[in-house]
Amino acid sequence: MPLDIPDDLQKAAAAKSINDQINQYIVVMDTKASAFLAGNVAVASFYLGAMPSSDGGRAAFYLALALFGAAILAAGGVIFPRLPKSGNSIIFWGDIAASPDFKSYQERFQRVLNEGFLDEQYCVQNFFAARVLRKKYRWLRCSIMLSVAALMVAFVAYLKAHG
Repeated sequence: MPLDIPDDLQKAAAAKSINDQINQYIVVMDTKASAFLAGNVAVASFYLGAMPSSDGGRAAFYLALALFGAAILAAGGVIFPRLPKSGNSIIFWGDIAASPDFKSYQERFQRVLNEGFLDEQYCVQNFFAARVLRKKYRWLRCSIMLSVAALMVAFVAYLKAHG
């Protein structure tokens, strides 16, 4: 037997499930970026532990160092928290924290809930969270490409230093 839930709460529940999924993707992006950041530091420390004596080897060493640095910065760009402009959302943590006190947040929450706009608030939050996710994806993709290039060049530098 179906539950007798008002349409606006069903819409809000659907929008919330999308919000949960977007937030899970954001967590995955942050985790991947953290792994690439740490991996780049470890790989750079291993492969660039000795300076090659040849000019070509030194050029590869410095190029690999620059590429690893750029990959680390790009991974950091994924992890670095975004602080968007504050609005009047009852869902976004920044807007909740910007409330002058608990009572004003509670009143705002009740007003949105009573007027049936909870689904709209989630849709706005979903849109902005998806924009954040898209930026994180671009930074992560950049970090991965730079990491691969750095690894290839660092391997050449390593062979020149130890060959």
